[in-house]
Amino acid sequence: MPVIKLKQIKWPPNGLHLWAEILINNHKLFAVVDSGASQTVVDAQMAETLNLKPVKSKHVVSTGVGGPVNNSMAVIYNLQIGSVQLQKVKVVLIDFTTINEAYAAIGKKKVHCILGGDILKRTAAIINYQNSTLKVSLKK
Repeated sequence: MPVIKLKQIKWPPNGLHLWAEILINNHKLFAVVDSGASQTVVDAQMAETLNLKPVKSKHVVSTGVGGPVNNSMAVIYNLQIGSVQLQKVKVVLIDFTTINEAYAAIGKKKVHCILGGDILKRTAAIINYQNSTLKVSLKK
């Protein structure tokens, strides 16, 4: 089971986020590892850069800290987390402006993806907060 080293991002006053370096369609970026997020989401402003293909779907509404948000869906043809590769991953596209403004306010760089419970389950993920690691594998 591959082990990925995570980066701890301290969130004032006492919180933290874990970031993983991932590849989306061969583009390297950081993703927040968030077991509390039900679905994986990607910054809608990055969809074209990441070569994401829109998916026709019924109206998608998700809820975050700020309340309900209207979204669209797309497909990541190749998502790589460590040495684990996933194909044809459906994700929700949302505007990350507010998220990235919060990161900028604490002096951190932009994030363009949140790895949610859907991907964490699919990869049988084990998060180790003490060691800041993520173990992933393809479920059999």
